[in-house]
Amino acid sequence: MRAENKTMDGIICVLLTFMIMSFYIFETASWGKYVVFVISVLIMLLYAWQNNFRIPLVFTKSFHVHVAAFAFFCMASSVWAWNSSLAMSKGTTIFLILVSLSLVYPWFHHKGSIDILLDAIMLSGYGVAIYAIAYYGPSGILLMLDGNIRVENDLLNANALGLVVVTSCIIQFSYLLKKKKQIFSIFMLPCLVILAISQSRKALIMLIAGVAFLIMTNGNVRSSFFRKFFSFIVGVATAILLLQILLQLEMFSGVFERFETLFESIEGTRGEDVRAIYRRIGMQQFSKTPVLGIGIGNSLELLASVGERRTYLHCNFVELLACGGIVGFFIYYFIYARLLYGLWKNRACRSEVTNLCIVLMVLMLIMDYGMVTYYDKQQYLYFMCFFLQLDFVKKDHDNEARRKLKRGPKKCMI
Repeated sequence: MRAENKTMDGIICVLLTFMIMSFYIFETASWGKYVVFVISVLIMLLYAWQNNFRIPLVFTKSFHVHVAAFAFFCMASSVWAWNSSLAMSKGTTIFLILVSLSLVYPWFHHKGSIDILLDAIMLSGYGVAIYAIAYYGPSGILLMLDGNIRVENDLLNANALGLVVVTSCIIQFSYLLKKKKQIFSIFMLPCLVILAISQSRKALIMLIAGVAFLIMTNGNVRSSFFRKFFSFIVGVATAILLLQILLQLEMFSGVFERFETLFESIEGTRGEDVRAIYRRIGMQQFSKTPVLGIGIGNSLELLASVGERRTYLHCNFVELLACGGIVGFFIYYFIYARLLYGLWKNRACRSEVTNLCIVLMVLMLIMDYGMVTYYDKQQYLYFMCFFLQLDFVKKDHDNEARRKLKRGPKKCMI
């Protein structure tokens, strides 16, 4: 029975890995959504087969309620939107993502652990890195590295490419801190190559901050103040050391040149950065329509109305404030508030995975300043992952409380 469960775990992990890879590789393909749905159905059928052909679909958990609330708000915003089809399209997309993930959710809920889901997220980033290297070829990769050329967006967006491989590196680093799954660390090398050619400032910040945060949160939650302070100092020192090492590597010179350009724009020695212009336009619109905005997805119409390129506002906070107003902003970011509060409160339970979830969420919030994420498939996969972990640690906490009442204190499962 144990061997059968292990085999099933491996099959599910492989299917999830390919599904997450499809989020990126088939991002622009119209049929990409069918790949996600088919794999979700396969996972559901495998669970049904394992569970004597019973399919206990779950639609009432916190994950479903919060995501459905935001999806319905997006659809409702089509009533007052400048372009109703844009708002309805975004709401429908988010709802369909929820439906697909709801087919996967029961298996993890029954499993009682998100370890396989985290493994799949990590392995999918490795898979994307290897796919990108095969796509451009060794000669193409070397040409970009030697010529300090940023990868084009023909495979997928350069920032998305950098972020997906960095997320894998952060999850791998969390395993290395616990001396687990060290064999997969070799795949961090192609990820660093992809990070270099992506020249993504966001991905580099995420890598350095993620490593620092993981070191700071490593260890027992109940450690003394001095132990926690020492971990904080080590985390900061590691971030500085890692930055110095990357500065010395020629392959990362392109991304640091992009940082210099950004700093020059901030100081006023260059023209205003286009992203800063978009943020300013978005906040000006928010001041005019602060409650409900101009309709989800209508940043394209907003920028076109002032003579700019039809695109999003390159900041998730400003995007939601301008398009969804305070109401839309609150509905979406209440998801983060609920998750962070719940996981932080119960971080002593399953502390290794719980701390990783908290770190990933903090990094996602930081990244939201420079990108729009509210309609990405991977965003809702992460939400599902975090809500599952919250359910598990709350259950552990409740079980521990009941044990204390019956036969004295006993520690949570670590």
